Amino acid sequence: MNIRKLRSYFLVSVVCLVSSLTTAGANSLCLIEMSREITGAHCVGGPLGDCCVTTVRHHSGKTASAKAALRAGVGIVNADFADGLTGWTPTVRGGDTSPGEIFVENEQAVLLEGDSFLITLEQSFEVSGGLQDLSFDVILAPGFDLADGFMPDAFEAQLLDETGASVVLTWDPDATSFFNVQEDLSENLGPGVTFDGQTVTLDVSGVPAGTVVTLYFDLIGADADTESGVRIDNITLVGGNEPPVCSAGEPYEIECAGLETSVSLDGGGSTDPDPDDTLSYAWTTDCPGAAFDDAALPTPFLTLFTQCPDLPMCNVTLTVTDLAGASATCSSTVTVDDTTDPEITVDTTPITVTDIDCSGDETVELPTATGTDACGDVSIMDDAPTSFPAGETTSVTYTATDDCQNSSSEAVDVTVLYGADIFVTAKRHVVQSGTHPGSIREPLVGIDVCGYDKSEGSCSREACGGISHQHYECIALGEDTDGDGSPDIGPCEPTNCCTTDENGECTINLPPGDYIVISADATKTVLPDPLGVSASDLLCGELEQKHLQQIVRDNGRSSSGATTYVQGQSLLIIRPDFVVWDQDLQPYPFLFEGDDEWDVSVSMAPPAGFRADQDMLDARLVDGDGAVQFTIRDEGGPVGPTTVTIEASKGGRVETVESRIDVYLTEAYARSQGRDVDTLEGEDLIKDTDPPTQDTDGDSLVPSGTMCGAAGSGCGPTGPSLAMIALALLSLRFVGPRRSRRRL
Repeated sequence: MNIRKLRSYFLVSVVCLVSSLTTAGANSLCLIEMSREITGAHCVGGPLGDCCVTTVRHHSGKTASAKAALRAGVGIVNADFADGLTGWTPTVRGGDTSPGEIFVENEQAVLLEGDSFLITLEQSFEVSGGLQDLSFDVILAPGFDLADGFMPDAFEAQLLDETGASVVLTWDPDATSFFNVQEDLSENLGPGVTFDGQTVTLDVSGVPAGTVVTLYFDLIGADADTESGVRIDNITLVGGNEPPVCSAGEPYEIECAGLETSVSLDGGGSTDPDPDDTLSYAWTTDCPGAAFDDAALPTPFLTLFTQCPDLPMCNVTLTVTDLAGASATCSSTVTVDDTTDPEITVDTTPITVTDIDCSGDETVELPTATGTDACGDVSIMDDAPTSFPAGETTSVTYTATDDCQNSSSEAVDVTVLYGADIFVTAKRHVVQSGTHPGSIREPLVGIDVCGYDKSEGSCSREACGGISHQHYECIALGEDTDGDGSPDIGPCEPTNCCTTDENGECTINLPPGDYIVISADATKTVLPDPLGVSASDLLCGELEQKHLQQIVRDNGRSSSGATTYVQGQSLLIIRPDFVVWDQDLQPYPFLFEGDDEWDVSVSMAPPAGFRADQDMLDARLVDGDGAVQFTIRDEGGPVGPTTVTIEASKGGRVETVESRIDVYLTEAYARSQGRDVDTLEGEDLIKDTDPPTQDTDGDSLVPSGTMCGAAGSGCGPTGPSLAMIALALLSLRFVGPRRSRRRL
């Protein structure tokens, strides 16, 4: 024997024993026992060289856990080596410079000797019921190396149980293999074994079903040569019952449906490779408190207890068994989630209250919200402040949160109005020519109207320098003094605003205070000049009515109009705040609205160098309206305001109103008259604005032709007759609805 190959291998002993392999002569059996410990090598019963049959005996040595693992598989895995050595355990014992090898080539397992003593390929499996034969092909390629015959090489196969005992009859009582071939190609076959030169067939019908066995293929390199090698192929189990294949379905992820949630399990993917075999099903689960409607069905319902926050994440196990008793077990997970937001119910109707005592805030009674959820309790929270600030809309958010932290929200808008209001009426008056002109009155629709603080120290007074019409633009739009295109003075921040409706009306909600009410148009299309009116001493709980007036004269020039109230609002006197001179003849209109009993006389006192066409004009209100219009000529005097005296009488009572109308000149007109433009600019008497030619609907603001004369004189040759204008004015006059107000 080659002692070098035995050095440090798992060899216990090599013993030469007498065998009864033949009836003539006493041949020796070289028995090599393998164990976990090395105790040495020795020969008993004769010279070692007399050994003629080489074999190996495996001791099981398997742990309890390994034995349990073996029982999980029924039948041989990867019996055709199509998946390499998957399922097989290769072992090479010994070898110094060129140890043996085990690999797969062309779907055949190749065992090569090298200088190793023992090359083993093994797999454990469970014997199925009805198994008849185990067969495999042995291909002696490259075959046995005969260079050294001290102790012959050999190849053999064994089928052992968990104790290391053969489960079939062996070729010799002292051997554990059922098939053995020596390097001289002599064959040693156990009873029930046939060999046709390539295929070995073993009768295993006597092995009880369920027995865990290990199939060993051993190439024994007993002598000093190193080139022996064999191939193994086509391992086949013939007859018997194939175990079923178990499927418990994909992992189950379901939405919580309530305190109890049911899931439909699916074991219908389980199969059995044997034709006409029938499977039985047995489901189990570790889900707490869960119950099957029928655990023996392939697709039962499993009902679980589901309540947030302790939703189950557990397992179901399925065992399928065929008619021969072979079974397979598999598992799947069950996960219950709650991704559904709770339902929240609350009245989301916007709430509007008034700061009645003008304290700056108000407590508000809010609606109560409720929440429901199928899988647990719901908590309700809101972010409402203790009190709500006046002049603002506060959104209160209600949030319902369930025990699985899903949430849903609803919002309620709470508006606290200031404790006072200014009701604004905005009108445009398009005045025709003549001393008693007709006019078209129409609402200013869709303009923004804002209330600005005008108290001492306010932006209106400090930044913009005052609250007269000269300062409206600075207050509302800002003033660009350095010409960079953006205001460097103002604009002031409004306290609140409103937008006029189709009647030219809107209400500004404000806290008590002193205000200037202004509407300005940055584009200067609808309003070339801002409109404004003062609203002083607005009290808590008070509603004031104010009028914004735009006067468009027959030359197309517009200006803001001032309104004077006589006897409350029994009579409204509307006049221009200012007149811009761009030619030497300018109309000065006065409009009256009120009761028909009013008689009005207007006297004009223009500055020296300016002459009015009439000293006084009278008007009597008809159908609630009246108008007079002076025409003033510039005769080259100093520029200054025109003083106006208005006497209004009704029922023997006379009211006198003193006012003035400011004057501006365009730069071009001032130069044409030889006036000192620099001086006029220093006195803020130069105003360059282009008059609008269309109203907001695109209609002309100015009748065709130029100036019309006094009543009855008609118009110039390019314009219509006065009678035609009067007829048009009668058909177009619009008077908005009047309302009673608490303070006038």
